[in-house]
Amino acid sequence: MKKIFTFLLAAVFAVSALVAEIPNEEITTVNFDPDQITHLDINFAAGNVKIQNAVRNDILVTITREYDAPSVSTKIEKGTLSIKTKILSSYKKKIDIVVEIPFGKNLGQTKVTCVSANTTIKGINTKELFITTATGKVNIENCRLPGNIKIGGASGKISMKDSLPDYLSISAVNGEIELTDITSKLVKTEVAGGKIITHSLKTEAFEAQSMNGMIEMDFEEMISKDSWVKTSGGSIGLTFPTGKGYKAVVSSLNGQFVDNNTYVTASACENLVSSYKEGEPEIKINTKSGKITISSR
Repeated sequence: MKKIFTFLLAAVFAVSALVAEIPNEEITTVNFDPDQITHLDINFAAGNVKIQNAVRNDILVTITREYDAPSVSTKIEKGTLSIKTKILSSYKKKIDIVVEIPFGKNLGQTKVTCVSANTTIKGINTKELFITTATGKVNIENCRLPGNIKIGGASGKISMKDSLPDYLSISAVNGEIELTDITSKLVKTEVAGGKIITHSLKTEAFEAQSMNGMIEMDFEEMISKDSWVKTSGGSIGLTFPTGKGYKAVVSSLNGQFVDNNTYVTASACENLVSSYKEGEPEIKINTKSGKITISSR
């Protein structure tokens, strides 16, 4: 009996050791000729996707996935490098995708569609950028984006830093939008319950809307075209460069309005004009109960 017990115990240890040596993920790398690729299309569910520039002559795709995750296909069709899984929305297994783009390579369109995956894009040049996610975070840094940029999310934070998008449109449900050191012709942001925050924004015009979230916008340069901002219950704070003029047209049902430059205040108003230094760009501000503050740096 003792010998049988010893044998079984040894067998259990042997199987445990064998299982421990089996890796729980698979790593695949694929190389592509950058001259054959104009567009990039990534479509999958959970995990992380990173697109970044690198010192190399080819485009390198590295895929790390759990063994029971769906397989990932990579192919070039009519100039588009497509990276996709067979199952998108119903599969929760983690997949990490890293795409390295050579310095100086210009893409026509970059598209990322995912469910809960986090998206990070650093240092690339792409004319158009479209990102759609449900709960994943989106982070964009140091990108040249000379075209239309459209990002949509539900509850994940969307942030962009040190980038040059010509036309930027970001929408989120409960997620936060944060823009830092952005230069653009037009910036459009919209959230339901989340925040909109900008730092050192340079844009010709802006459109910002929030249902209940706070809107705080800091401008490095004064806008040159008419703009607007709306909210229901959230507060609005606009900070402009010192000494730059504007014309604020404010409508508020119950919220308090304070212009620290003109010393105009109101607790409820309709089309109240607060003009500073005879500024030409008109800023329409609408709120129901949120506080509105205009200041200078």
